[in-house]
Amino acid sequence: MFKNGICPICGNNTNFFSKTLVKISNDYICQKCMRILNKANINIFNITKCSVNDLIAKKDEVTTGRGFNSLKKEQKLLQNEKNNNIEDPDLALDVFNTLSVGFSMGHKEQKKVDKILNLCHSRQDILNRVIEICGVPNTPKQRYIYAMAYGWSNKEYRKKAIYYIKFYLNNELYEDIYLHHFRNINSTIEERKQEHIYDMQSMLIDLYIKEYDFNNALLLTEKNISLIPTLPLAYRKKAEILVKTNQIDEAIIFLKEFKKSKYYCKYKDYSPSTWMIDTIDELLNDCISKKQNNYIYKPRKQTINYID
Repeated sequence: MFKNGICPICGNNTNFFSKTLVKISNDYICQKCMRILNKANINIFNITKCSVNDLIAKKDEVTTGRGFNSLKKEQKLLQNEKNNNIEDPDLALDVFNTLSVGFSMGHKEQKKVDKILNLCHSRQDILNRVIEICGVPNTPKQRYIYAMAYGWSNKEYRKKAIYYIKFYLNNELYEDIYLHHFRNINSTIEERKQEHIYDMQSMLIDLYIKEYDFNNALLLTEKNISLIPTLPLAYRKKAEILVKTNQIDEAIIFLKEFKKSKYYCKYKDYSPSTWMIDTIDELLNDCISKKQNNYIYKPRKQTINYID
């Protein structure tokens, strides 16, 4: 038997198996936190003698080597920063980039970032802190940070994510990003800008699909196909949307027609070179199989409490 709940130590939503439940203050502690607390000699026999704050402090000692007094000092420092309305988009972007693989920074920047990360108990805490530090989204950089932070947030932030990604795309773009993040080293500045728009619109398409807003998702998918017709992702999204709107015949026709176009080919810019061919063939076979099995898409019931 499984139960859903929020761990009072890490704040994450967790599934708990009834035979392994450990309870404190009417909440169940997740197994990950319990394993960490075991290292601090906290177990199921003495855990009820501790308060939630004591347990958080014990976990903090094990994971970071810091004592409770050190934690209180950093929490006070963080509160002072909030009270002083600190606005530092560079620091916000550094904190956000820690969620990406392979990102590195200087020693001084790392020290500032670590102070913030040590006070965050979940991925969403980090993203919320990024938005707080970023300040009001008045510049292209700040608008980009808002778009990405909300875009990576939990489902209850989805409407905000849609709003801020559109807000970003409808204003001046953050040039430093698309000048330094690109697929083809030989691409021009304009091509890099188009790739950046393509990627941001792809994120927006995914959000529309999750919201069952298939009309807007399809319109944006068509824009991406026109913007960079050599990338297979938009074709995949269009076929997916047609299937989700129970237009499998239209999806099959679309994919068969595309196979006659000049873009259905091998190319040198990406690896593997058969990426486009493999993607379209896989999609077409999947659609044909769904048609043979009389597949009908039935959307799940949404139970989302959106954050205002």
